[in-house]
Amino acid sequence: MAADRNGMQRIAELRDALERRLRRTVPTIVIAGARAPRLPNTTCIAMPGVTGETQVIAFDLAGVSVSSGAACSSGKVSHSHVLAAMGFGEEIALSAIRVSLGWTTTGADVERFCEVWTGVYARLHGSGNGSETVATMAMVH
Repeated sequence: MAADRNGMQRIAELRDALERRLRRTVPTIVIAGARAPRLPNTTCIAMPGVTGETQVIAFDLAGVSVSSGAACSSGKVSHSHVLAAMGFGEEIALSAIRVSLGWTTTGADVERFCEVWTGVYARLHGSGNGSETVATMAMVH
């Protein structure tokens, strides 16, 4: 039982590190439930202006698996009713992706995800809202 708690704490720390890194890169991103008690292995990140479906394809092309929409409606192409119930508007709900971490996730995996996310953001988000900074950061990595 203690090993499970330690493992969950480690995963929560990786999730929190992932979120901090993305927020440093693009302070305007939306992380659903960031201030609420939640599962340690999952984060939901919105990239306003870019649909979740488009992000899923871009991440897939980079070799990273993410999901869009609610986990309980897998396979449907629509906005998350869960995010709507949390008070997020349709634009945020349609631009959200879900990222899951597991027992074998490492700091290097989180770093790789953040690098790919930064590149996806720079390519798909277009100009404004810090994309110039993101493009510069992507070239540094």
